[in-house]
Amino acid sequence: MIRAAAFEPRITHVAAFDILDDEFEAGARQIRRGAGVVLRMLVAAHARRLINSIAYHVASLKPVTQWALQQGMHITGAAGA
Repeated sequence: MIRAAAFEPRITHVAAFDILDDEFEAGARQIRRGAGVVLRMLVAAHARRLINSIAYHVASLKPVTQWALQQGMHITGAAGA
């Protein structure tokens, strides 16, 4: 729809909503419901090694999580999780 609107001169405005509005929380749910609180504390504490360890461990258990982690790193150009 958005692409079609781009080429339709009668349409002047488009509102689009992403189905994934909180990537951080979606990733945290791959660990366990409520894990976001702990992960946010680890981020605030700059605990990069522990966060990477958790991310890679969870990714090793779930192929979809592994793909999401790799895709996120690719899109952002990140060297680590």
